[in-house]
Amino acid sequence: MAIDRYAPPMMPGVSGQPLPPAARTPRTDARWLDLRVRADNAARAVTAGTLLPRLVHYLAMRGAGRTGVEVIDLGSGTGANQRWLAPRLPFRQRWLLIDQDQALQHHQPAAPRTRLMTADVGILASVLYRQDSVQLVTCSALLDVLTRDQLDALSSLLLAAQQPALFSLTVTGAMELSPANPLDSHLVGAFNDHQRRGGRAGPDAAKILTASLRATGCMFSTTETPWVLDQHNNFEFVRRFLTDRVVAAIAQNPNLDSDGAAWLQLRLAQLAENALEISVEHRDLLVLPH
Repeated sequence: MAIDRYAPPMMPGVSGQPLPPAARTPRTDARWLDLRVRADNAARAVTAGTLLPRLVHYLAMRGAGRTGVEVIDLGSGTGANQRWLAPRLPFRQRWLLIDQDQALQHHQPAAPRTRLMTADVGILASVLYRQDSVQLVTCSALLDVLTRDQLDALSSLLLAAQQPALFSLTVTGAMELSPANPLDSHLVGAFNDHQRRGGRAGPDAAKILTASLRATGCMFSTTETPWVLDQHNNFEFVRRFLTDRVVAAIAQNPNLDSDGAAWLQLRLAQLAENALEISVEHRDLLVLPH
């Protein structure tokens, strides 16, 4: 799978600014986060073979084998990102799990050398400048709920702090279903517009952040990490995925009400008959300072 790379000379004199206050993100229930883990892990197999070896090499060169690494996990949810990434980093680790929803943190299993913090992403500026340690900023399925200003500030912070980042499973808005249906594009478009509500980046997040990283001179690589959903996935997960998308699309465009309900009934029937495949595009992004 192709990997996009961009590595211009680093621009001197750029200082990081605190991230703007976050709009309250929609509450995500723990059950949904649990349901998506299998699809997430399958998608991240691409990153495990491409971006992750580069990150491990970079951390080793920074001295993580001697000092360990402090991992700052933004929007940590129920801890799935830590459970995936921690076994794949061959260093002593300390984790700081940050989420604005304290209820989700109650679902995180106790882990050694792990601290929990109830806060939004704006806290990053105050925890990122520890000169006595190698730090790694990471998140999973978070960037789309941030604003353009927050994404711009995030790229500036990474440049100023000279610390690496691994951002996983950012949805891009592209979705293909087989067999195709004339209503697919209308529902996908309405859903994507719904994700942009309140000034959030939604499906534009990956493009916005990579453009901002180019502007600040950060070096980064990206890779596609798609979900491939079919009869091999948990039926409840795919049913929930399709249902939530239709509900959001109708909330954005009420004219889709009756057609959307019929489309959902058709798709769930196809799913039950093992006659439906869905590809949902995501991107992973690795930032490595010079």
